[in-house]
Amino acid sequence: MSNYSTAPAQTIELLTLLEPQNAIDTVFSWRVIEPPCNKGFIPTPARPRNVRGTFGQVNAQLSAANVTHRAAVYLMIQANDSKGFGKANVERIRALFVDLDEDGPAKLEAVMQGVHAPHLVVESSPGKYHCYWQASLPVEHYEGRSKQLIDKYGGDPSCFDLARILRVPGFYHHKAEPFLSSVIHRAAEPVPLTQDNLTAWLGSAPPPVPICKPSGPPEKRHPNNLVPWFQVAGMYLGEVSTGRHNVICPWVHRHTDGDQSGTVYFEPTEANWFSGGFKCQHAHCQDKRIKNARSAVHRLAAWKSGIRFEVLYDRFERGLL
Repeated sequence: MSNYSTAPAQTIELLTLLEPQNAIDTVFSWRVIEPPCNKGFIPTPARPRNVRGTFGQVNAQLSAANVTHRAAVYLMIQANDSKGFGKANVERIRALFVDLDEDGPAKLEAVMQGVHAPHLVVESSPGKYHCYWQASLPVEHYEGRSKQLIDKYGGDPSCFDLARILRVPGFYHHKAEPFLSSVIHRAAEPVPLTQDNLTAWLGSAPPPVPICKPSGPPEKRHPNNLVPWFQVAGMYLGEVSTGRHNVICPWVHRHTDGDQSGTVYFEPTEANWFSGGFKCQHAHCQDKRIKNARSAVHRLAAWKSGIRFEVLYDRFERGLL
């Protein structure tokens, strides 16, 4: 990859759409996901790393990870606080978007001919596109409006969640041959869409989705909740919906292509006998159940953190993990 270089100007185009007043000085939340490593006694799963800073502060390390280590570079699209990447951390909506993952060129043509053409289009990989619209709407109305856009244009149905991260233009996509994700369309003077614009375009707003914000001191966690363990292990990708989380499979090193997607963890509820649930769509993991996932992520969290399991579990029980 020594002959490759990233394209900062492409990245700045997206950042300027998201923060048109001062993209250069705005602190953004980035995620770097290095590919899995199959060497050594314990195979290392794909390793997410959260980075927070202005583009000028983080560009060098993002570029080095992307070019030298073939890491994927993502950005949290909505404005969040400094405490995390979950729904509860989102403070303000910057944009609506759709991910045209299948039949991309045909769907993109339909999007471009719509009443409101996208303000920015990124070709994230060959024939696959992210379409963005600047938007000004309440946080609790975001997911409903996002689903309306997805239904209208046939976007990826899983890409509606408030805390979604997307690939960043100006960096390489490494699943096949290196492909520089690039901005292929930008509106000259985008005007943010409002609720009135969206109602005229998409119909009445769906019911708002309340966002639960944590308050008060940490509470003792449910003993079967694995979310903090996935976080410590560096394998947590984000909440999809209430109680449903995208995670990296503990056995990702056995996946044929090292694909990190397609794995979901369900928090314990009365409906699943308070044990939680685990589902990986890859063929190698069809026999893996929640008890297997619990054992694996406990082991990986201890190994990744360098802290004995007993100490980690004590912190977990006290709500400090």
